[in-house]
This record gives sequence, structure tokens and C-alpha cells, in this order.
Amino acid sequence: MTLLLEKLNLMITTRCDARCHYCIVRDTGEDMSRRLVDRSVDLLFRLGMPGRKLAFYGGEPLNRFDLIRAAADRVADQRAQTGDDMGLYIYTNGKALSGDRIRFIYDHDIKTIFSLDGARLVEGPLEEALKPPTLTALQSAVGPLAICGAAVILPQEASRLPRVVHYYVEALGFRVVKILPGLVRYQWTTAALKTLRTALDDTLKYVLAQAREGRFVFVDAVNESLHRRDIRIGPDDRHLSVMEIYPDGRMGLPTCEFTPDSRITHINDIHRYDLGSAWGTVTGDTLIRAWSSVKGSRNPALVLLGTWSDRVAAELTRLASQSRLIREYVARARELSFV
Repeated sequence: MTLLLEKLNLMITTRCDARCHYCIVRDTGEDMSRRLVDRSVDLLFRLGMPGRKLAFYGGEPLNRFDLIRAAADRVADQRAQTGDDMGLYIYTNGKALSGDRIRFIYDHDIKTIFSLDGARLVEGPLEEALKPPTLTALQSAVGPLAICGAAVILPQEASRLPRVVHYYVEALGFRVVKILPGLVRYQWTTAALKTLRTALDDTLKYVLAQAREGRFVFVDAVNESLHRRDIRIGPDDRHLSVMEIYPDGRMGLPTCEFTPDSRITHINDIHRYDLGSAWGTVTGDTLIRAWSSVKGSRNPALVLLGTWSDRVAAELTRLASQSRLIREYVARARELSFV
């Protein structure tokens, strides 16, 4: 039996020019080495399942765009040699995007996730990265379905979620919106979770209304960076949804112990697994042992969001039998692959 890895997150730097109070990463000035980037790409080609994904995050990954270039070039070389494919993704605040970087993103088919302030963005001044020509240029170059607007929602803002999604779509032109519940220093109480459930239901109504008019809006309400699925054991493989590699070379299985009364304060509250000298010879068994040490951790806010996504899929499937437009929407939603 082999273990197949679906997605690998690379924290290529902890440095960031923003100071978001809800961020789980501390700016320690650490950068990943070029050698570690190369080894990470090779690891994902060796252990990755078909449809494997490589995501760059930080910190602000555009601060080390040279490492993104190096990784994308290595992926292209490996792809040419093996015929295997790999999807590339960047989580960014977008402030350091420029014309040549936009061209590189287009040439290498890299999907871009703008991590934005959610409700605070709606009510405050527009962030520099979203002003023309940056966002407009990127949308024109790669198309609206290759860009995602991530909305950070805090517990006290849960009721404003539908307004946030509407703003991202109508004012900013996003067609893909990812909901990220703020976890750092905030408590998702039972009341806040109930409010979030109602807000998600209202958001679903908006999504379906848009789909009936042939205007497709995709809302991802699962925080893939924290919401873990168990290893799925099938007849031929075991499937691990994600792992992370940090600048110091440690591997992480980013699940966390979290209840409505607990708080995450920084990245060290997420379980890491130190591979030590075995890093260069990571095997599926290594990952299984690491996973066994942390599986079972759960976050109720994210479990709720995952349940909501399952419900959305079921509702869309039901409506697909009644509407050609909804059938087309469901087909596109299944094709669309954002991390």
C-alpha cells in the first residue's frame, strides 16, 4: 500500500509587509532555501497523486518570487520528463504584483488567491492591490476563474458574510470566493457558529440565484489549510489531503486542537512533525506515522463549514436535474480546483 499526497503547501518566507492581527504566521524573517524548494517539488512528484497541487504561501510569498520562479521552472522540467502534472497556486495580498510577474503567472498557469480583509475591506478603503491596473490586469491575463478572492471572517462579523460575498463579486469582479474563518485570538462560540450557519444559507441563496441567471459564482467555504480529512484507505492507496513544509525544513500536518473556548495564537499551535535527518528519504510510511500522531484533532467552525459545502453540493446536484444552467454550473464547479 502506498500513500498519495494531494497537496503540498510551501511556506517560502515568514516575511510580510502587512500586519494582519488575525494572521497565524509570525514574521521572523525566515526564508526557505532554494535547495529545500527543489526537494519539496521532487517529493510531491514522487508521492503526489494525480491532480497534485503545490501552493506557495507565507508570510507574503511574492517577497521571494525568485523561489516561486525556481519551483515553477523545476515543475516544468519534471513535467516534461515524467508526463505528470501539478497545479500551482499562490496565496498573496497582491501588493507586490507587477507586469512581469503577472506574465509569469499567466505563462505558468498559476492560480492566484488574494487573501483579503473580508468585512473590513467592504467598509474600509480599497486595498492597493485591488486598484486598477493590478487586479484588472491579472483578471484580463488569466481569466476570472483563475483568481480567487479569499475573505477572512471573524466571529463578530459572521452575519455580514452575504454582504462580503456580494461585494467581492459585484464590486471587485471575483467569480471565486473563499471563506476563511479567523481563528487567531478569536473564539467561535456556539452563538457565533449559529450565526455563521444562517449567513451561509443566505450566501447559498445568492449563489443559486446567480447560477439560474447563467452568472456563475463559486463560493468555497472550507478552509483547506486547516480542515483535515482522515487518510482514506482504498483498495490501492491511502490518501493524505495536505501537508506543509516550513522554512526550517520541518514538515507540518496542519491540524489543530481547537474548541469554542480555545484560541490559536500563532503557527506553533499547529502540529508539526520534525523529520530531522530523514527529510531526504521521506516515504508514505513516514507520513502515515506523522499523521497518526495528530489525527483526530478538530475545529468546530471548520467542520461546520465543511458540512455546509457538502450540503451545497447536494442542493446543486438536486437542482441540476431541473435546470440546464445549474447542470452547467455543477460541471464547472467540479472542474474548478482551488486550494
